[in-house]
Amino acid sequence: MGKLTDKVAVVTGASKGIGAGIAKGLAAEGASVAVNYVSSKGDADRVVSEITNKGGRAVAVQADVSKASEETLNSSSRNPSNGGPSRPIPGLSRPALHTLA
Repeated sequence: MGKLTDKVAVVTGASKGIGAGIAKGLAAEGASVAVNYVSSKGDADRVVSEITNKGGRAVAVQADVSKASEETLNSSSRNPSNGGPSRPIPGLSRPALHTLA
């Protein structure tokens, strides 16, 4: 068990570069990871695959978190049992994050 077992991490910009590295690092420590992307679904799906192929839990979620008016996110799959984020994040909703359960 890692330091972050039973925790959920939402990593914005996680489809590429530093964000992808952070998402993979958090997953390696046991966190379930929401890999957020705005337009790079293929890249986000690759990061999710890298995490899940190593036994981690991850889901790709599309949301522009810079827009507070977005209330839901689209995900490639749906459902974290540990309840999602502890405070509201623009563009993310609890039901959509339940995929990580």
